[in-house]
Amino acid sequence: MVGKNKFSDRLAYGALLFVVWLTRILGVRMTNRLLFPVLYFLVAKKRFNFMMDNIMQSLPGKSEDEYKVILKNSLRHTLTVMLINIAEKKFYSEFVVKNEHLIDDIVKNDEKGAIIVTAHYGNWEALSAFFRSKPELTVGAFYNQPANRYIDRFLIRMRKIRLYPAGQGIKKALLKEYKVARRLMTIVVIDQRAKKHGLKVNLFNRPASISPVAVKMALQAQVPIIVVTTPVIDGKTHIHLEKIEINQDQNDSLDKARKVQNALQMVMDRLAAEITCHPEQWMMWSHNFWK
Repeated sequence: MVGKNKFSDRLAYGALLFVVWLTRILGVRMTNRLLFPVLYFLVAKKRFNFMMDNIMQSLPGKSEDEYKVILKNSLRHTLTVMLINIAEKKFYSEFVVKNEHLIDDIVKNDEKGAIIVTAHYGNWEALSAFFRSKPELTVGAFYNQPANRYIDRFLIRMRKIRLYPAGQGIKKALLKEYKVARRLMTIVVIDQRAKKHGLKVNLFNRPASISPVAVKMALQAQVPIIVVTTPVIDGKTHIHLEKIEINQDQNDSLDKARKVQNALQMVMDRLAAEITCHPEQWMMWSHNFWK
């Protein structure tokens, strides 16, 4: 069984390298045209009805055909973003940054840092490039470590920032680091399955289970939360930064659980507002957050 798993890992990694090669030879658009029918068939066969149910309940008021177009474009957009990043292509030519001062002030004032919360929306992988353009910062990101060690190594090389496999040990180590840190930014992509550790919040007017790890870390480390979204508009990646105001007063009468709940709801409200503007750029219509 072990040998079989190793072979399947190598096979999957070989397929990934083939897609990288194909994208570098043919370009993102042509490779997308070739691969999208396969992706659409695989998803439509297993998940499309589930995705339709999710989007119809989350964004009511559209026709069935409109929902189908949004979901089809969401799959195409997700494939484009992945091809751009695995092949290290420059497709969205430049960044348009809103509220960049939120980051620059942390550098200027030599502050501890911040927790950066984002979602699988727009060109989310561009965040690593954006933060790499600011060498004064120390930047890392939580990620769900793939079981395939070959693909794991590939992702680490591709992203070129520190990657922390999600888990309690990493959280404790980072909290220790924040005690003495300066200009430390930790990126958390929050729209992932929370498993048994999720808190119930409102997402698109429906109860959803979302991990509170990012918010808890910000409160414990006493650093701000900055929500970052990356919609693609007219071929440019727009990086929108917004600081979430949370009460860091340790003597405040509001209990810790309520603080976490309120802050997490503010984060998800901000992300939902952005996703509503460009629902075709959100990858996660196929996931089950809603309970």
